[in-house]
Amino acid sequence: MWYWVIAPVIAAWVFFDARSRRMGSKSALCWAIGTVLFAIVVVPFYFAKRRLKPGEVREGGTGWNVAKVLAICWTVMVAAVALVASATNSESSPGAALGMTLFIVIWAIISAGILAIGLLLKKSTIVERGEPT
Repeated sequence: MWYWVIAPVIAAWVFFDARSRRMGSKSALCWAIGTVLFAIVVVPFYFAKRRLKPGEVREGGTGWNVAKVLAICWTVMVAAVALVASATNSESSPGAALGMTLFIVIWAIISAGILAIGLLLKKSTIVERGEPT
């Protein structure tokens, strides 16, 4: 349920950010709809593909940038779930500690995998710079 509260807020930010970057209303709306439906996947692609403002730099190519932002989104999502879980669970039993440890291990394995794939896709020769529009 929390997803349907947070995803529209993120989608609104994506929409207005895309408009401020002169990506066009239709494109901004498509990115926003995609964000509402599949935020954890669409937001990293948005950050890797969005038009850069003057002075902004993006390095490493699309694959690296998608993986980097996906790892950040995954970390934020896992931290939010852990925070909610710890706030709603007042038990301090060995099972709860084991569950949280397992949760952290799963987070670390997935994050390491995402970043390893990103490093394989990274192209240090690709440097994108924002140009005046």
